[in-house]
Amino acid sequence: MKKIAFLLLFVSGFLSAQVGINTTSPSPASVLHLESLNGSNTHGGFMPPVVDQAGRDSINAAITAADDGMMIYYSDGTTRCVQFYNAQDGVWVDFYCMPIPAPPSLTYYQDFEIVPNTPTLTFTGGFGSTSTGNGSFPNSPMYSEGTQGYVVSNSDSTISFNPITTVGFVNTSLSFDLASFADTSGNGADGSDVVEVLVSTDNATWSSEVTVNGNNNAKWDFSGTAVASASYDGDNTPTNYAPTSGGNLTGANAYSKVTLSNLPSVPTLYLQIRMRNTDTNENWVIDNVILSLN
Repeated sequence: MKKIAFLLLFVSGFLSAQVGINTTSPSPASVLHLESLNGSNTHGGFMPPVVDQAGRDSINAAITAADDGMMIYYSDGTTRCVQFYNAQDGVWVDFYCMPIPAPPSLTYYQDFEIVPNTPTLTFTGGFGSTSTGNGSFPNSPMYSEGTQGYVVSNSDSTISFNPITTVGFVNTSLSFDLASFADTSGNGADGSDVVEVLVSTDNATWSSEVTVNGNNNAKWDFSGTAVASASYDGDNTPTNYAPTSGGNLTGANAYSKVTLSNLPSVPTLYLQIRMRNTDTNENWVIDNVILSLN
């Protein structure tokens, strides 16, 4: 008798056009009708199959054109998406992806102090040295903060900062303070003297993004208000700045700040600052290098 009752129940499932879960009155327009209420004041939701990359690959091994519209919840790493299978193109299509939460802001520093600020943007290379005390022309501190900066004289010197991961950040920028000192009144930064910022995403191909040149023995300290700014584009065509005159510069004539914004979000970001001058009495000085990730 039990076998007969089970058989009747099994056959009735095929005769009915609708199946209801948590309802005895499924919608006549549906094949499957789910009701949220599954108990006294208890509700539930619909849970599609959750798969990672390996799980989805196993589905792909058996999927056919008849599975057009199949739905999954794909969760792998930071990717979380409701996906449907597009049989015509043989691909999974994102229906909705959960936003990736932004990582907490980070700021890296290189202040060239004996005990550097942390987290430290460490660097290698370069033919410069730390600068302390006052310069001769102008007679001002050869650092913008603390007690030390980084000076390059009569050299073509490039410092390379240790690679940084910027994935997940939407607003990454580099900035540093810049000054041009001389040991005699007749020296200073000329048109061929340059400070340059270079960026790479693979440590092989580099893009020059912003440059500051001198002009006719230009000299200025860290109190200038002019900013040499650029937005990263990776085209190796730098945005160039240079004083409009030479000699002793102050205020809006002195480029005492260099900024590069819109740095790419990549697994490994490489940054370089190049300083070139051609006389032992000419000194590029940088300080307070800051890499901000937001």
